[in-house]
Amino acid sequence: MKKKLVLAVCIVLIVAVSVTAFIVIKGNDRDYMKNEQTVEFISTAIRSLKDSIFSDRELIKNIYTVAFSDSAVISENFPEKLEDTLPALLNGTAYDDLLKSVVYYGGKSVKGSINGIATEPTYSLEENELYVGDLLFIKNGEENQYFIYDKGGLVNLSKAVSGVNTSEVLTNAVNADIFAVFRMMKVMDYDFLTDNSTEDLNKEQEAVVVTAKSFLLRGSKLQYADTRLGADVSSEYRWKAGFFAPEDYTSDFWGYTNCAAFTYDVYYNALGIDLHNGDRKLYTTYNQTDFSDALGIRKYYMECETADFYTDEMKEEIKEEILETLQPADILVVRRNGNGHSMLYIGNGNIIHSSGSVYNYNEAKENYEASIRQMRFEDYFFKEGASGYIFGSDTGKNVSTFAILRPLDTFEGDIPEVTQNRVKNMQGIMAQKLSTANIAKTVNAGDEITFTFDVYNTNDTEKTVDILDVVPQNTAYVGGCENVNGNNLSWKLTIPANTRKTVSYTVRVNSNSANGDKILSQSATVGGVPVRCADITIGRTLTNEEQDKIANAIKNIKNSSKAGFELVNEIYKNALGKNDVFSDTDFNFVTSDAVNGVFYGYGSIAQNGYGSYQLNTDGKNPNMLVPTLYGGRSYARNSWGNRTRLPRELNLVAGDVLVRKTTIENQIFIYAGDGKLYNLTNGFAEDNLTLSKRLETTIATGRFYAVLRPSLSFN
Repeated sequence: MKKKLVLAVCIVLIVAVSVTAFIVIKGNDRDYMKNEQTVEFISTAIRSLKDSIFSDRELIKNIYTVAFSDSAVISENFPEKLEDTLPALLNGTAYDDLLKSVVYYGGKSVKGSINGIATEPTYSLEENELYVGDLLFIKNGEENQYFIYDKGGLVNLSKAVSGVNTSEVLTNAVNADIFAVFRMMKVMDYDFLTDNSTEDLNKEQEAVVVTAKSFLLRGSKLQYADTRLGADVSSEYRWKAGFFAPEDYTSDFWGYTNCAAFTYDVYYNALGIDLHNGDRKLYTTYNQTDFSDALGIRKYYMECETADFYTDEMKEEIKEEILETLQPADILVVRRNGNGHSMLYIGNGNIIHSSGSVYNYNEAKENYEASIRQMRFEDYFFKEGASGYIFGSDTGKNVSTFAILRPLDTFEGDIPEVTQNRVKNMQGIMAQKLSTANIAKTVNAGDEITFTFDVYNTNDTEKTVDILDVVPQNTAYVGGCENVNGNNLSWKLTIPANTRKTVSYTVRVNSNSANGDKILSQSATVGGVPVRCADITIGRTLTNEEQDKIANAIKNIKNSSKAGFELVNEIYKNALGKNDVFSDTDFNFVTSDAVNGVFYGYGSIAQNGYGSYQLNTDGKNPNMLVPTLYGGRSYARNSWGNRTRLPRELNLVAGDVLVRKTTIENQIFIYAGDGKLYNLTNGFAEDNLTLSKRLETTIATGRFYAVLRPSLSFN
């Protein structure tokens, strides 16, 4: 027998509730919605995405992805245009599975039963008939509305942060032209539990699991790493494991990770365990499988064979061995065809993992997907056809090895205080600290900044948390805090179940602050857990009036013969009377091997076959560089920088200059406010892409880009 099954000596088995004892119901008679774990999966997903950028079809798809790691049930059954769904029911063009998922339907346009739907039309709809995860679509005239049912009521999928009156929506539904309730779990190929058994966790396991769930609550704030940008794992376009806690990811500061980096991060944040073997950190699946044995944390190892190797008896024997070995907080790793996947087992047959898509370079398309997801353990490793199926396949993507790692065996000492507070005070609470000066905005001396604590209690019970902060350096307190003691600020915030609350305070930037000074706001805690706000840079920033003048100067350009930086100079001269903002009129100072470059090339490190670029901090006008807004497909750096995942309009001010280098040309654009970007590369023209698409392409297709703010160089 070629396979190797290695069981560690003296394994402490926790089998009070064996996964094999779980009752699983298949087919159309599932009673899964009475199971607390299944309800919790979908409810947590709904709540983690309530303040995301998604809406409608994309939000539905992401909810089911986070809940069950399954977006196909949405993408394969609903039309691309969600408003076509209900007409498809009426005209007989809906997919069979979508028809099978309908549990209630009706409305003035429904004259009788719809072919393919098992039930008859209904003329009433009560809340007690809905299950968590049910989708309610309503069409009345030209108006379309989409809702998903959560514990406690409906959630508006077009504006998830707003509350709705559930009884009113249900009344409106039956009086509309047509409505339907879709129960997608009826047609999902998924092992839903119907047994509410639970596994007891010891305090170390609880620390790991609660930390993993804290990452899950970040929703789309934590996205999947772009692993196509070269082999340097320290590059800013991959991940920086162990550097950020879950609470650091906010609406202002998106982060990214990958599967192995996520499991590494969980252990590093939960217990301070730095998983490494010499200089090899275990945040790649290769390192996890090949170097974990030397640390004594590999508790099970299997070299997998092709599908025709295993008999049914062998499969059952191996499965039983794995289930008897498995404990909550274990890391599960598969390797296949040069890559692999790792997951964190959280008990009760469930796992949390990081998964997702990367940039689509051909379409210059960023994938806004929430990376941290849940799913059933058996569905990934023991379901034939699954990408992690350990008993081989005929698809050419065979799993080559499977391992169970137990980092808890390396833990000695006490659980860190932060983790104790996360477990005691912050389970099910998503807290973030935001500011009116977001990560890429700069402020002037004398400006006011408002900091806001946004605390979302996703639990079904009321919670009270203490919020502490210190007035940031280079600022003076203005007002807004509940309790002020010198520079110390505090609140006691009570948040009802499934409710978001905010508290704020305002400071003024000191008048004697110098350009380049930083406002560091890093002392805040919620429930005893640190929440960080991005650094704010003090620098000459155009006032709203000055930005209006820039916008008008751009609009008034007629037939200028200038282009590039010469045209930027003309705009600033006409708007603000500033001469020679840029003394260079070409791209020499943007990229050059000489000292005057904003970027410089330093040779190839196998990033898409091109040379790579780094910032030249000694170059010309480095003070014009907007904090965090730089990078690109060929940009790499040996240390992590607090850069934005993707430039967005909220990061820009009118007059900002975007420069980018592609494999074909250098380009220059100027932002005029109100979503308008103008291409100055060969003259003056409105950009042929929307602002959001252009900002997307700066990363996806450009070799490097930078946003320059000329006012930062003004005296």
